[in-house]
Amino acid sequence: MNDKLSRLIDILKQGQAIVAAILPILSGQVNLILFLNLQIGIDLWLPTAICAIVLGATIYNMAETRKTMGIARKCATYGGVIVVVSFVLLLGVVTLDILANQPRLEDFSVRFLFFSMFVSLASPIAWSPPSTCEIGQGH
Repeated sequence: MNDKLSRLIDILKQGQAIVAAILPILSGQVNLILFLNLQIGIDLWLPTAICAIVLGATIYNMAETRKTMGIARKCATYGGVIVVVSFVLLLGVVTLDILANQPRLEDFSVRFLFFSMFVSLASPIAWSPPSTCEIGQGH
């Protein structure tokens, strides 16, 4: 019975990946990024949400084993850096009209930065230090 409860709790913890996927879904419904066209969120919510779920679940499962815990921590750190860089670049492209003379490149850049920002956000959201794996013990 205790093993089943432990497994259920583990499955519920993996729901952190779903939290990362809810943000792009919401961005198609509500304008989360005020300076961004709502249509971009509407167009990209599905692929962004799917990739965020996959990445979030992968990072969470990597953080649960001692062997891959360090890799998961690095991925979460890099993901956080990518989120910040993507947001700053997105802000620059949209508000400063850096690519105003090249509308196709501007559209691609904004969509790519939107996608990379929300998918990369899954890494720090899903990463959590393992609660059951102590130093010196395997999982």
